[in-house]
Amino acid sequence: REAQLKKLKNLIQSGEKQLTTILERLKWSKDEVLKKKGYVVCPLDPGHTMPAASLDTHLDLCTWLKEGYTRQEKEAAPPSSHFFYAKSTSVVPVLIDRETQSKIIMNAVFKGDVPAEVCQKVKNGVPLTMERCFSELTAPERFAIYDYVVERAKATNKSSAVKLEDLQISFEKKADEDKQRPPSELELKSQMRDYKRRRQSSNPTSRSQ
Repeated sequence: REAQLKKLKNLIQSGEKQLTTILERLKWSKDEVLKKKGYVVCPLDPGHTMPAASLDTHLDLCTWLKEGYTRQEKEAAPPSSHFFYAKSTSVVPVLIDRETQSKIIMNAVFKGDVPAEVCQKVKNGVPLTMERCFSELTAPERFAIYDYVVERAKATNKSSAVKLEDLQISFEKKADEDKQRPPSELELKSQMRDYKRRRQSSNPTSRSQ
């Protein structure tokens, strides 16, 4: 077996030397040969390469795999509805990441809503499925996160106070603005007709005729 491994090793080294010689003649490098045009590297795993157009889809799946989920769990999960409510005024999306979840639980511990020993448990991250939610988070933790979401939604939906002065109309100010406003073409014609009528009525010659 050692002889076979040595023979295989020599074969690999010989092939590498031949490849290096060819690349030197062509003035190429191994990195340039291995690099695929239009391909990008996954920011989560440098070993993953894919076309640039597929990066978003890959990141969506790779994020799940890095969190310990399986491909089947990702495919069975319902799609995110955040896109549909991004510009909605009636539905307020509240996004929670790992850091936010940790702060919510820590604040709940300080308030006494969550037992202190819960903080000693290392969380894998924000649960992406209901099964993980019930298995990784205790009932008090889930209630704390629920209260946080409700409070954030209320704060976002809270309408700004409208002052009574903003609803009142200043008629005096409006009259002054009308005086300063230049007359329109229709108003000029009306003024001209009134002027001609007054002139005719004040001319005795026109009355005698």
